[in-house]
Amino acid sequence: MNEYNIQFLKEYIRLDNLCKDIYNIERNGVSAYLEDMDNNHSFAYIISGWEDDYDQLKTYRHLRNHMTHDPDALDEEECTAEDVQWIEKFQTRILQSNDPLARLRKHQEQIAQRKKQETAQAMQSEEPRSLLQFISDAIAHFINAFR
Repeated sequence: MNEYNIQFLKEYIRLDNLCKDIYNIERNGVSAYLEDMDNNHSFAYIISGWEDDYDQLKTYRHLRNHMTHDPDALDEEECTAEDVQWIEKFQTRILQSNDPLARLRKHQEQIAQRKKQETAQAMQSEEPRSLLQFISDAIAHFINAFR
């Protein structure tokens, strides 16, 4: 048995369990994380490294499936130390809220907070604006936030 294959599987199981805890599900935690990334893919351009993480997770999920369903796979040299380290680092990033989905949530929260502050400031403004102008400005700001 290849030592890195065993280490990889152990770390993948830890990552899968972490994801299952996040999504409060019984099975397929990494798949649920990837599905969440799929559902938010339109925001991928906002978060640096999104595509790389997505591709790497898909590759590792495929590798894990191959290793667990092919009886000879554990004896082959499938994994490297770098594969094991990537999985470990990704787990750490999730725990530190520095993974792609956590960074997206933070970005969305910042935009929502900014919009809330701007709305409060607009309401306190000395210059009265029409409701139509206020809505128009808010829509323009929202569109610009995602460019």
